[in-house]
This record gives sequence, structure tokens and C-alpha cells, in this order.
Amino acid sequence: MPESSNAKFPGTGNSTWDAAEDATQGMKDRFTSTLGDVAGKARKAAADAPNAMSDLADEAADRIGRASDYVRDIDLKDVWANVQTFVKARPAESLLAALACGFLVGRLGARRM
Repeated sequence: MPESSNAKFPGTGNSTWDAAEDATQGMKDRFTSTLGDVAGKARKAAADAPNAMSDLADEAADRIGRASDYVRDIDLKDVWANVQTFVKARPAESLLAALACGFLVGRLGARRM
């Protein structure tokens, strides 16, 4: 029997999920602020650069600005839904990626001790 979307996905009233959303919102805000600063500096560099470099710096600034907008606008629930869809479509690759991440985290943890 299919589960409701709230059952599949951490819903309202879930304090762990709410804490994760709050934490990611803070990270998103800091990250998008930094990207905005980088885009502004790239635009300033474009204004001061010769024509060929100016075009490249303008393009870089535009791409950075779009990335900042994407990160600012994306919702944690959308990310979670995309991850679930990916894992269901590619279970073997997902398992290998999870094993690789676990291995790397374990190696990093072992080096710090």
C-alpha cells in the first residue's frame, strides 16, 4: 500500500526535521551571501578588465549569480524528494556511493584520532 507523502517524508511537527531545516537555512543564507559577494567581485573585475577578459568575468559572474539563486530557492524537501527518486531509480549506484562516503568518513575520522 502506498504511503502518504507525509509518511515518506519527514513532516510537520517532526522536531529533528525542523532542526535540520533550520540548520540548512542558515547554511544556505551564508552560502548564497558568499556567492553574491563573489559574483559582485567578478562583475567589478569584468568592468576593470580588457574586453576578452571582461566577457569571461561577466559570464562567470552570471553563472555564480544563477547558482546563488538556485541554492537560495531550493527547498530541503525538494532535495530529499530528488534523493529518494535517484535512489529508487539507481539502487546499486546509490549503495556504492553510500559505501564510498562511509569509507571516506571512516578514514577521515581515523586520521584525526
